[in-house]
Amino acid sequence: MQKAYIYIDESGTTSLNTEKDGTSLYMVYSAVVIAEQSITKARDILTNIIKSISPQRGYLKSKYLDYDKRVKVLTALKDLEHYVIALVIDKSKLDKDSGLQYKQSFIKYFQRLLSKQFFHRYDEFHIYFDKLGYPPFQKALREYMEQRGGIGKTLFDNNTFDLAEDTTEEPLLQLADIYAGTIYKYYCQQSDPNQTKHIHDDLLKGRVTLDWYPWETVTLIAAENIFSEKFDKELYDLSVATAKQYVEQHENGDIEGVELIKYILQESSLNPCRVISSKEIKQNLQSRGIDIGDPISKIASLRSKEVVIISPQGKKGYKFPTSEKELADFYDRLRDNVIPQLQRCQIINNVLQEKAFGKYGILKQKEYEILSRLCDVVGNKNVQILF
Repeated sequence: MQKAYIYIDESGTTSLNTEKDGTSLYMVYSAVVIAEQSITKARDILTNIIKSISPQRGYLKSKYLDYDKRVKVLTALKDLEHYVIALVIDKSKLDKDSGLQYKQSFIKYFQRLLSKQFFHRYDEFHIYFDKLGYPPFQKALREYMEQRGGIGKTLFDNNTFDLAEDTTEEPLLQLADIYAGTIYKYYCQQSDPNQTKHIHDDLLKGRVTLDWYPWETVTLIAAENIFSEKFDKELYDLSVATAKQYVEQHENGDIEGVELIKYILQESSLNPCRVISSKEIKQNLQSRGIDIGDPISKIASLRSKEVVIISPQGKKGYKFPTSEKELADFYDRLRDNVIPQLQRCQIINNVLQEKAFGKYGILKQKEYEILSRLCDVVGNKNVQILF
């Protein structure tokens, strides 16, 4: 039986009055997921980190870590098999007179966490939330877990949800605090761009899956790219919209496609100009129990369903187009692949027709009608293709 342990903490303040001094613009929730067989190793790593980073205090707190210490902590955690799902809420986009949107955000977050692939991967799970967390979140989360999350010991399961103090009762909650604080500091605040890049590219990328609420929220990391003159925001927004529409329409159906798109959306919100490799996509999905195989097949299927994702010329990977030139390069890539193949198909067909006196006229069969027309087009500019 596979068991998972989930540790949840937050960073930021809950007040929606973002104009008030001391009130954060964002709220970050992180959930660290660790399989049962890795729990002992997780405790050992945490103990060693504390001895190295904070021996006098005896525990870890994100707010006490400078950049160098944070890098050491996150580097040490690379040896632990785990993954992180985080929710970033832009409070300026919420109705200040309604606490309901907070609850809706939470529910969406945990629907993602406890989605079909999570239940399929683990037979039992135990969730711990920092006892110092804010009561509205605790209430919303407990209600959801009782109504839809399968929490509570029954004849068929032993799933649990508990509140715990992170220094005396459940120290592994400190990992959730570290991730929530790191995401808040380096993704939501105006931090040093070089430090932010190192934190994301070398220490968090591929391990952390982010949800932004609302979706149109764009991290400050991306601002420099998005507002440059070379960036075609209209093209980018149009492409992103096709991806979001697919997610909304297939949230409960195509798990592989939806999760693949969500990861590209996440990374694009951080750096829309970065190309995301097949290896990175595959590793991220596999860490969450989703075996997608080679992403190229799923990407091809998504393109057929009107999701605008391109593979830039000369680069291995995928992204949303951010300039007309980038889109043209993608078409060049298709042209350079497709037309030579059609030409070779025509050459082989002609040779067989001539040498075998028409015996192998496969392209004349009805199921190859379109392929035959395309071959004629590349071989004869005067032939028109009609379909």
